[in-house]
Amino acid sequence: MTRHLSELVLLTSVLWICVAICQFSLAFSTLAWAIVIKYGIPGAFFTAVLLLIVGLWNLYVAITRIVASKKIKEQHADITAMFSNINPIIHNGIFNLVLGAGIGVIAAIFDLYIRKILLDNAPLFRRR
Repeated sequence: MTRHLSELVLLTSVLWICVAICQFSLAFSTLAWAIVIKYGIPGAFFTAVLLLIVGLWNLYVAITRIVASKKIKEQHADITAMFSNINPIIHNGIFNLVLGAGIGVIAAIFDLYIRKILLDNAPLFRRR
């Protein structure tokens, strides 16, 4: 069970990396577009910066999921604490929804599913 759960968490990290790459690409193309037209649209620069920030956040989420995957595989007792708070998952889903990253919303929903499975199987991680 822990191996399967570890693989699911690793899969969600791949989704978050894909989201981050898409946001970085969109941010850099928006920034390039804003520079080419000599800042004719002031919102373009702001949008690019916002996309870069959220892209970096999604990359951070991906890295934490990779670490979590290893901890799940090793059955660390502190892994349930990592997933017990639902707020970061909800906030990340909302950020991605606002910025139009549909795959980010899907990844957040997948994170909620993984969280449920992990917390339902919490006794597996408490025996160490």
